[in-house]
Amino acid sequence: MLAKAERQKAAKDSARKGKQSNDASRIAFNARLREQRDAEAKVAAAPSPFEKLQRDWNAAFTILLRYEDENPNARNVVEAKQRLNLIEAEWDRRRSLKPGEPDYFPWPSTEIGAAAAVTKSSVINLYERGMLGCLGYQVGASSPLTAVQRARLLGQVFVMRLPPLNDLEYMASWGQPVTGPRLHKIAECLAAFVKNAKRRSGVSFHTAIAHWEADLVHMRRHYYDGRFDFTWPRA
Repeated sequence: MLAKAERQKAAKDSARKGKQSNDASRIAFNARLREQRDAEAKVAAAPSPFEKLQRDWNAAFTILLRYEDENPNARNVVEAKQRLNLIEAEWDRRRSLKPGEPDYFPWPSTEIGAAAAVTKSSVINLYERGMLGCLGYQVGASSPLTAVQRARLLGQVFVMRLPPLNDLEYMASWGQPVTGPRLHKIAECLAAFVKNAKRRSGVSFHTAIAHWEADLVHMRRHYYDGRFDFTWPRA
């Protein structure tokens, strides 16, 4: 009888330990599953490499817009300029990469679906979703940029190394920094924004048009007159 009782006790102990082991395994498995899901969620929520570079560039240039005039030698201004140079160098490097190479990412597209609803803000965004919009150029009553800040941004676009956008043909249309083709492209964009807005009926773009036209005049006076001889676009 004693031996039987001991065997029964041993069996119960073994069953209990087995259950505890199974419970521990299940808990560990569920924990690993949660960790995997959390990691996947973080990856899905993280910005693409292009978006991160774009945000970092916009943030650095915003610092220049706000503080460079006050003190061009301030630490945050100097660091912002260094950051811009690093980001533009990285854009150059990634533009030459091919699919499958480390750090390669598909060039973002600025095309908009034809079925998108047409509103005043969406039309302005449509005009500016190209290179200028990518770099933070905005007009209209809701724009966070002043006239001086818009002018400085357009001047920066004229001299900087641009991010890879759309495709090779699109990038080629922007030319090289500080050249006639680059200035011509900027002017063409501004003139096209004005013409397209004026063709729209039923929606007033008075403020946006005034901003585009003012920026076009600024670019001509400060970068075109006396330097280049291509035909300046008319708005």
